[in-house]
Amino acid sequence: MIKILSNEDSAIIQTEQILPDIHRLIKEMIHNSIDAQATSITITICTVDKSIVYLIEDNGTGIEVNEYFLMKGGTSKYGQNNMYGYKGMTLYSLKLVSDFSINTNYNGIKKLINAKSREVSVMQGYKDSKGTTISISSYYALNPIRYNYLLTNLNKNIQYIVEDIRKYNTVHNIQFKLYKNQSILYNTLYSIANKPLSITERIIQIYNIPNSVRIVFKGKYFILECIIEKEGGKSARSNKKEKRIQGVIHNKSRILEKSSVEKAVQSGLTISNRVFYNLEILEDKEITILSEISRISKYNIEEALAQNEKNQPPVIFNLTDENNESASQQSTEIGNSARIIKKAKQEEVENKIPAADLEKEEIASKKSSKTREDIITLEKDSSSQINESECNVSEIHDKPHSKVKDERIQAIVIDKNECLTTHTYESGIGLTIEELSKLVIVGQFNNGFIICTLAKEGNIHMYIIDQHAADEAVNYEQLRSTVVYKKQKLIQPMKVKLTEYDMHVIRENMEYVKRNGFGLNAELTELIEVPSYEDRIYGESELLEVIESIKEDNIEEGKHIIFTELRRLLASKACRSSIMIGDVLNMQQMSKIVSSLSKTTRPWNCPHGRPTIILLQNRKNRVFR
Repeated sequence: MIKILSNEDSAIIQTEQILPDIHRLIKEMIHNSIDAQATSITITICTVDKSIVYLIEDNGTGIEVNEYFLMKGGTSKYGQNNMYGYKGMTLYSLKLVSDFSINTNYNGIKKLINAKSREVSVMQGYKDSKGTTISISSYYALNPIRYNYLLTNLNKNIQYIVEDIRKYNTVHNIQFKLYKNQSILYNTLYSIANKPLSITERIIQIYNIPNSVRIVFKGKYFILECIIEKEGGKSARSNKKEKRIQGVIHNKSRILEKSSVEKAVQSGLTISNRVFYNLEILEDKEITILSEISRISKYNIEEALAQNEKNQPPVIFNLTDENNESASQQSTEIGNSARIIKKAKQEEVENKIPAADLEKEEIASKKSSKTREDIITLEKDSSSQINESECNVSEIHDKPHSKVKDERIQAIVIDKNECLTTHTYESGIGLTIEELSKLVIVGQFNNGFIICTLAKEGNIHMYIIDQHAADEAVNYEQLRSTVVYKKQKLIQPMKVKLTEYDMHVIRENMEYVKRNGFGLNAELTELIEVPSYEDRIYGESELLEVIESIKEDNIEEGKHIIFTELRRLLASKACRSSIMIGDVLNMQQMSKIVSSLSKTTRPWNCPHGRPTIILLQNRKNRVFR
């Protein structure tokens, strides 16, 4: 019998995603301290037998203790892009899986908060100096399996914490101390503590790389400075187990977590020397950034290093123009002198995001009919965050969210003799939106599918497009883009039942609520204006959707939400107005479907979840005949 999870169980499951381990716990605590403008953060991890206590102390502005600060999203900093803890979920989540005490001094207001077994008490505090001290115990003690996992992996997590603190020290002028019991594991270097140093200077000090050469890659929205250690450097001799390429990605105000960008940098820097990079994001345009970083491999970095042996000014490469073979400028932080280095590598490099970098974009496969028994169908899981510019075409079996190991794709390809054969891809094969527009139409199959070919990686691959699902995806996006809510004033106000916390969320985000067509009275107890679309009026349930989207931080600047009921309506409209299975199509109609699909932002599935395109594959080494 299937039962709906209780709110408590659902919240705990969500907490295990937000705070899965010790590393993430300490990281979130550090974020809170940095957001509170702390200049000193001390972390102590105390272990006695099988119990662990975590102590975090800072000299920041303290915590404003109000009736909402331990609620879901209660400390949200939405719209403050330079803050780490914008979702406001950490303290709320921590209350569900641990006991803790918070002693804080906020503008002279001293408070002591104790949370034990999810019961919270607030009393007068005793912290004289400004800042906050948090003591956490029984972290996942009620979950024996996870608790034992924490104990087993404690040292590994401490290592990750040290790596994180190093990165924070490159961007933030903070005195960090990390202890395990009485042993100090990390202490910010005196040479950088409270010193007005550049990020590059801090990297050189923190990672101990005095003997280095610098190379700079400039993109339209970023500056990537690579500090390359010369052979025989002190750092290389001291710890050969460290990563060969490491660095920080930031916007000068905070560290940014961008795994795809990090992997692209590591893929592009194909040299044997150890590299420490300083990547400053000027504007968050990830697709363009990834595209430009992929051009790094075109340059002969070894030659640039050989010509820069005598600590001359950094070599500058301009990545903004794919055909640009020289660099003419450099950042103000680096200086005004630069030398021009010609490209030595002339190999063609595809201007796209590597498919291997998109582990989070795996697409679940399923069997849809007997005629597709030997075809792997590709479907985007509705709960995953998939990059909408590329689909990672990998074969997934029983676990759609797990990374497939030892699975090879046997793609059906057309060889030079125009015969069907197979080609094996060890780690998947990608398909981008740009490549959709390059598909060559062969014809229609079974009055339901469009057969296409695409030349890539030295082979001609065959793809099958579901004509109904593809046309439905196009029609749905067109309908969605035209949605504009009209504000309908109510003759008789509509009463709404909101919790005090919901009212707090609305007050803090009134502009977004109004953007979605809602107007409430001053007391927030009645709707006096509601959104309407065509002949349908929306009300309280849609208002709650707006509130929930704010709590979950699922809002986009300048855009409005598409209500659940409206999404169903649009999907139904798109389905009924689309080309059906069984419709005979000519080449012009097929070309229109494929061309339109390549111009959408979500081309991989129709709104009902059916995949629009699949790669023709061979299972169990059987070639289609």
